[in-house]
Amino acid sequence: MGKFKIKKPQDLSLKSIFSRDTMQSFSNKVTAMFGMDRRSIAAFRVVMALCVIGDVIERSTDLRVMYTEEGVMPRSLIVSKYSSNFFMPVHLINTSFGFQAFLFAMHIVFAFCMLIGYRTKTFSFLTWFMTISLQAYNGIVGHGGDVFFRMMLFINMFLPTTEFFNIDNASFYDANYIKSKNDYRRINGSGAVGNDESQQQILVDQNQQQQSNNNIVDVSSDPMDKKDILVGDTNIEMGENNSSVSLSSSSSSSAKSHPNQYRYLSFATFCVLLQMGLMYSTSYFHKSGEEWKNGEATFYALTLDYFATDFAKFIINFRTPLRLLTIAVAKWELAGIFFMFSPIFTDHCRLFGAIGFAFMHLGFVLCLRLGLFFWVTAGAQIINVPPFLWEMIYGYCEKKILKGQRPVRIFYNTTSPMSQKIALAYKTFFMLSSTASFAPINHLKDEITISTMSPTSATPFESESDGEYDDADEVQRSVHKRHAAGISSNNNYTLSGGSSSMFGKKDILGDDWLVVIDSNGIRKRNVTALNYITSKSPLLFPFAMAFANVPQKVVDYFAKLMDSLHSRSQQNQILTGKRSPYQKKKIPRQYSVYYSIVNNIWMAFICWFLLAYNLNVFHINVGYKHSYHQLAYLLRLDQGWNMFSPQPPKSHWWHVIHGQLDDGTQVELFKNEGLFNFEINTEVNFEKPDPFYPSYGNHRWFKYWENGFNSNNADALRLELGRYICREFNSRHYGPEMLYKFSVYFVHEYQNLDGTVSASSHQSLWNHICYEKK
Repeated sequence: MGKFKIKKPQDLSLKSIFSRDTMQSFSNKVTAMFGMDRRSIAAFRVVMALCVIGDVIERSTDLRVMYTEEGVMPRSLIVSKYSSNFFMPVHLINTSFGFQAFLFAMHIVFAFCMLIGYRTKTFSFLTWFMTISLQAYNGIVGHGGDVFFRMMLFINMFLPTTEFFNIDNASFYDANYIKSKNDYRRINGSGAVGNDESQQQILVDQNQQQQSNNNIVDVSSDPMDKKDILVGDTNIEMGENNSSVSLSSSSSSSAKSHPNQYRYLSFATFCVLLQMGLMYSTSYFHKSGEEWKNGEATFYALTLDYFATDFAKFIINFRTPLRLLTIAVAKWELAGIFFMFSPIFTDHCRLFGAIGFAFMHLGFVLCLRLGLFFWVTAGAQIINVPPFLWEMIYGYCEKKILKGQRPVRIFYNTTSPMSQKIALAYKTFFMLSSTASFAPINHLKDEITISTMSPTSATPFESESDGEYDDADEVQRSVHKRHAAGISSNNNYTLSGGSSSMFGKKDILGDDWLVVIDSNGIRKRNVTALNYITSKSPLLFPFAMAFANVPQKVVDYFAKLMDSLHSRSQQNQILTGKRSPYQKKKIPRQYSVYYSIVNNIWMAFICWFLLAYNLNVFHINVGYKHSYHQLAYLLRLDQGWNMFSPQPPKSHWWHVIHGQLDDGTQVELFKNEGLFNFEINTEVNFEKPDPFYPSYGNHRWFKYWENGFNSNNADALRLELGRYICREFNSRHYGPEMLYKFSVYFVHEYQNLDGTVSASSHQSLWNHICYEKK
């Protein structure tokens, strides 16, 4: 028989409960539950910026009609009827077409700067401000997606979005270059200067030390060259808190010393979860109608003529599955948010919740025309991507790109700002840091390479056959350049081995704007190099595939253009006497402790404010006062989530506009996109437009009719629409074909649960006379 062992009782003393290890575990769990991955936060910034750009482009299709004096919403109407007393849109300064077009263009520029991370905090604020101004200018065309959109943009300003995928913190610092070059020299010792056995042993010991220290690399010096590693021409000094800001600052090749290494916790991250939770949970409690309980709500929603897509018309025949989906969606809105901060299996539950909400919105957009709503709500879920998924994605891409080979070495020209900008853009946004290293081109003299000018079309996600060949003509061109410049060409040009290079120093520093050494030691230059690194990008590789089909003449022209820009870039740097900013030391800026404290206090207040505002809707008061609405309207924190509540609409409606021309001809002005082409249509009746949604144009136009024209006390808005119709129609037709008068009718019918509809009825909303007859 084995020995009888008595388990020691657990130590439940206060000392053990509040021990350092216990408190650290608790801190890690809280960070995992309410914190977010810094890469996810940066990706969230990018997605929100893309949504802003898409929103402005969509609105610009109706720029003249919706946002200028020439359209249906002139300044006088907005100021008198549809403006807030607490917030005055900057778009009201001047409502001419030219000025509004300028504001729209600036809005896109601000969003693009936010996207690439140029002066990120400044342009994040400007993007948010321009967005709320644009929404306030013409509020009647807004919808729930706009509300959630501006809330995400507001919270985005207080998140650390500047640490990844960001120009502000972009740096040429690259520990992978040191490691890859040292490994390469260790294997090919004959190609390095001063590479004796003692140095080799030192290098091996250093590499072992690096691996034992979780790949922490001392970048103060090059162990082989005994000189400083350069960023341009300036030494690098990196603190222990600084990190690379390339597309992947983590990969499967980099060991993680802490489970929350990339996580960030603050009241701002909690505010994101809170806002998402408030949107979904309050939406659930607003859905109090019987239709949401018995599962028939989706049926009514999918029968709405404007919202229903072709897919909705197909699945509406499956009533039983629709009932189950209806109940499931309603319950998920309440329960799904708790997966975002589950105390157990936190990362996996958060990913499950994010995917669940994204697929819910995907189902919505497949069945309903909701405009921007899907892209904002589903896209915002990227902020909930946990660290382990980033590691899986990076690991997969790294495996497909490297295929067990050495990383690509990329060399930029320190005399050319253009060269540095291209290299830095690839490093920051498009390349995995573990698959490519970057260094100044003067480091190329120690490399053992073979030259090629062959285009590269293979991608990291398909089988690759390099097919490189030696380009003797390129050698002759280089020699000719050197003779023409009066430079001695006594160098021994070789294809491999030795310390001599195929191209002299003048050619390397003066002629090339980009040089790449691939995993096989093959050197590629300029356009060929650019195409090669494009093929190694997990985002841009389709462009490299397309490059294989580009005519050679186009490639030659592009190469000449890039060479010309490169030369001008060099000349400009020489003439101005200014060093390129990318040659200077680039260290990510760290925010002060005071900024962090103030930021957290402010966001803690915002968390309470949002919670109190939404609970106040249900008459639950947690200290909220009616006067606080002023702050809500000023910062546009006002919100409401009663979509399709308490039950979906059961009536279908549309408009018809019956007009009379100068000669007495009766015309229809609404159907067949009449308000967009203003053609003469003599088919006059009260039938439903077919097809339906083109007559309403887009989602913004539909909201204009739903929120504005159909509402009570909207005579001022109806008058402006009448004036607009007269101006536009009579600017296209003359004499007896001019529009004399018209009437706008609201037609509606009731949807029955058995699929039938009641007989339609109509009422006149507005009568308008364009001019007095003589």
